[in-house]
Amino acid sequence: MVFHSPTFPATQSRDSHLVRTAEVSVGFLLFLFVLFAAYGPAFGFSGQLRYVEATLLVVGLFYYNKFIDRVDALEWKLSGLFLLTAAAQLISNVVNHAPMASSIARIGTYVLLAALIPVVAVLVNRDWRRMLAVIFGYGVSYVVVWYSGSVVSDTFEQLPWRLGLGAAVTLIVVALFGLIPRARLALTLALFGLSALHLYLSSRSLAAITLLVALLCLVSTFWGRARPAEFKVRSFIAVILSLSLFAYIGPVAIGWMANAQLLPENLVTKNQLQAANSYGFLAAARPDTFTALYAIGKRPLLGYGSGVFDAEVFSFYAEVNAASYRDAHLSRSVFKNIYKQDWLQGIPSHSHLFGAWADAGIFAALSWFFVLWIDLKMLARLWRWGHPLAPLFAFVGIATLWDVLFSPGPIRLDIAIRLVIMATAFRYFDQQDAVARRLLR
Repeated sequence: MVFHSPTFPATQSRDSHLVRTAEVSVGFLLFLFVLFAAYGPAFGFSGQLRYVEATLLVVGLFYYNKFIDRVDALEWKLSGLFLLTAAAQLISNVVNHAPMASSIARIGTYVLLAALIPVVAVLVNRDWRRMLAVIFGYGVSYVVVWYSGSVVSDTFEQLPWRLGLGAAVTLIVVALFGLIPRARLALTLALFGLSALHLYLSSRSLAAITLLVALLCLVSTFWGRARPAEFKVRSFIAVILSLSLFAYIGPVAIGWMANAQLLPENLVTKNQLQAANSYGFLAAARPDTFTALYAIGKRPLLGYGSGVFDAEVFSFYAEVNAASYRDAHLSRSVFKNIYKQDWLQGIPSHSHLFGAWADAGIFAALSWFFVLWIDLKMLARLWRWGHPLAPLFAFVGIATLWDVLFSPGPIRLDIAIRLVIMATAFRYFDQQDAVARRLLR
C-alpha cells in the first residue's frame, strides 16, 4: 500500500494544503511511529543516552549518502551551531576544571543533538506524512512510559503530566489538525479544554501556551488566509510585543483566579508564595533562571564550567528561594536547607539559553539565540494562516520559545524533532512564496 504524493498547488485534491512529496509506504510510516514511540529507556552513559537515540545514530550511518539531498541548509546551520556550543563547553570546562562526569554529560548532550538533527531530517525527508508519524510516535512515547511505569527522569513518576505527558497529549492534538483538517473547529475547542486541564493539574506555562495556540486557531478558522503573512520587521516586533503582553497578563490572571479560589489549593498556595517574593513573581517562579542571569552578569564570556559549584552564586539562589517565605517567617530555615544541599549540577539555570551561557559563556549561547531568531521569525508568519499544519507549527514555536528561556534541558530528541518541524515550516513558506511570485508575473 502506497500513499501517492499530492501536487502543489492543487485545486481539486483533498491534499491541496500539503507540499509535494515523494511516495511513501505505510510500512515505513509504521516503522517511524514505532521507533519514536519506543523513546524513554536509556543507557547509564553520557547523560543517559537513550536506546532510541543510539538506534537513530546507527540508522543515520546507513543514510549517510542521503544527507546532502535531504538535509536543508537551516538544519545544517543548527547542527553546526550546537557543535560550537559543545566546543565552548569543552573550553570552559577545561579552564574551570569542571568534573569529568559533568563535562562528558554536557558536551555529549550537544554533540548528540548536533548529530540527531540531520538524522531526523533524513528520515522525515521533507514529507508531511513522515513528519506526522514521527510526531505521533514521539507523543505516544510519553503515554507508553507513563502506562508502563518506566522511569525517564527522577521526578517523572510524581509529576508525569507536568514533566512531559501533558505536552505530549497537546502535541498529538495539534498534529491531528494536519491529519484531519475538516475537524479544525472541534480540535480548536479541544485545545481550550486541554488548556483548562493543564491549569487544573498545576501546569501553568503549558496552560498558557495551549490557550494561545487555541486562540490563534480560532482566529485563523474564521478569519484565516490562504498564504502565510509576509515577513516584515514590524510583524517581528509585533510578535515579540504580543507575546510579552500575554506573558504579563498571564500571571495577573492566575493571581486573580488564585485570590478567587478558582484554582486547586496547592496552586493557590504556590502562587501566593511566589507573589510575595521580594525579587518579583518571575524570579520566584524560576529562581534557577534568575540565578543564571546573576551568574552571567559575573562571568559573561567564559562561564563557570559544567557542574562547578560557586558559593556566592548558590547563596544568591538560596536567597531568592527563601524570599518567598518571609511572610510565613520561614525564610531563614528555607535558606539553610537549600544551602546545605549537595549541589552537584553546577550553576542553577532552568533554561536552555541561560544555562548554556552560565556554563560556558556567550559562544555557547549562540546556538540558542539562533533558535530564538528562527522561532520568532516563523511565528511572525503564522498569524491568521489557515494551513492545517499551522497549529502544529504554532505550538512547537511557542513551546520552544518558552523552553529555550525557562526550561531545563535540553531533551536532545525533543529539540531535534522541533527544529526539523521548524525547518519544514520554512519550506512551506518558501514554496508558497514561490507560487505567489509566479502568479504575479
